[in-house]
Amino acid sequence: MNSSRSQRQRIAGRWFGAVLAVVAGLLFWAPFFSARFNQLSYELAFYFKPPVTPEEIVIVYLDEESREHFQQKPGAAWDRKLLAQLLRRLRADGSRTVLFDFVFDVPSADPADDLALAAALREHGRVVLSDRKLLPVFATNAAALGPEKVFADSDHVVRRLFSTHTYENGETVTAFTWRAAELEHAPVTRRRGGGWERWVNYYGPPDTMAHLRFRDALAGVPDGYFSNKVVLVGAPSEIGFADAGKDTFGNPTGRGGEFSGVEIHATIFANLLRGEWLRSSLPQQALLLVLFGAGFGGLLARFRPLGASVLAVVLALLVAAAGCASAWWLHFWFPWLTVVVVQIPIACGWAVLFQWVQAQLQNQ
Repeated sequence: MNSSRSQRQRIAGRWFGAVLAVVAGLLFWAPFFSARFNQLSYELAFYFKPPVTPEEIVIVYLDEESREHFQQKPGAAWDRKLLAQLLRRLRADGSRTVLFDFVFDVPSADPADDLALAAALREHGRVVLSDRKLLPVFATNAAALGPEKVFADSDHVVRRLFSTHTYENGETVTAFTWRAAELEHAPVTRRRGGGWERWVNYYGPPDTMAHLRFRDALAGVPDGYFSNKVVLVGAPSEIGFADAGKDTFGNPTGRGGEFSGVEIHATIFANLLRGEWLRSSLPQQALLLVLFGAGFGGLLARFRPLGASVLAVVLALLVAAAGCASAWWLHFWFPWLTVVVVQIPIACGWAVLFQWVQAQLQNQ
């Protein structure tokens, strides 16, 4: 009789441990409770990840040294004849798609400058521009148009990959990085349906992407340097200019400074081209927390305090490793830090308390 009652108590204790770990994990995971804590599960994988440079992409920075070299006025738009010269160089080298991460919304003082750039756009044939207040002379000669906008979180870190966005008024816009991916015939652009929610997969800290100064792009690298490369043109993180402004974004990798807007776009484009964005959704995250909480809560309650404590440490290390490995190789991230810091300690704490109560009852 006592044996049967003890068995029921053990089963009840395991069930309670499972439920306790599940509830605690879901409560702590809920965005209104600890959004920042959940974000760390996304970010820590980048902190430990070795940098990878996508070979297909080069960034050309309209930097301050190039501005001074070409005697461009501070705060003014760049001479569009120079941009036309860059496009001719890229076309001669056999580059692939080119994206300009700034707007062309004000006519040049000399209309001939705009006509020169429009001709270079048409001749290259694979240039994507921002559609924000774009002058018609450029809109009709670009290969594709789209907003160069990204959506950053409150800490100014871009985590979600923006390809299309529907505003409250019903207007749907398609990002210029997606338009570029369409020109490159990326497989993702040929799929139908929404698919999983996409998250930006950073390849490393700022300046991981291959990059060079504008002056070097015109005359400082050998012929053929841009052959078979996708080229993005924009401002580095430390400066801005009249066409772009100073757009910088937070760094989730924990190394280096801030990301320039054009490097964010380069990362997003590389994700789309290679199919390497991170996947995750709220239902999937919740399901994993339920499974982890129920499994670990029920498992640890089977062991005595010392065994439960040792096993908890091992499980925490395994889940942390699995969280990073999943992001690196499976391109899927989940709130593993909630499992490690909340669910496993609570499950272990309940196991120790439960076993102690069981021991006290047996000694009576």
